[in-house]
Amino acid sequence: MELFLVRHTHTAAPSGICYGRADVSVAETFPQEAAGVVATLAGTGYGRVYSSPLLRCRLLAKMLADSITIDARLTELAFGKWELVPWQSVYERKESEAWFADYKHAAPPAGESYPGMTRRVQDFIDYLPDYDRPPVLVTHAGVIRIFLVRLLGYTIDESFARKIAYGEVVHLVRSADGVWREEPLD
Repeated sequence: MELFLVRHTHTAAPSGICYGRADVSVAETFPQEAAGVVATLAGTGYGRVYSSPLLRCRLLAKMLADSITIDARLTELAFGKWELVPWQSVYERKESEAWFADYKHAAPPAGESYPGMTRRVQDFIDYLPDYDRPPVLVTHAGVIRIFLVRLLGYTIDESFARKIAYGEVVHLVRSADGVWREEPLD
């Protein structure tokens, strides 16, 4: 089995703004960035296209297929009260200290914890059947990092050290013995 994990393109959110579940739109560069993703996946023979319900993913998914499957389990981490707040302001809040001290376990105020997000994404991984043609998952950097942890054995720290660019396609392949690996796209 193989699958393609696609991070959404740049957003219209101003630089330095915290957003996860906030439904921000795409940047003006969307047409060019989306064309790059389409070109990257051309010739791969991909099949079903899944998407986070957030607009920045849905728009890209619709460029890949007329019929897409929306799945909330592919949504980014919910930052709760910090959504659409400048990160600098978040850093300065007393309530932020616990999360920054232990982001691997704590949740932002009225937000979602990393373990909670991991359970949600793992539920999707467990649900994903073997397809004849590899599925495409249009999602977010946080979700892709959980795939790297759960399927490739990355530590959480290693997954955060792995840069995932806007519009990047991560190609994962499972061998006959069940071991997953990342393979570059030619």
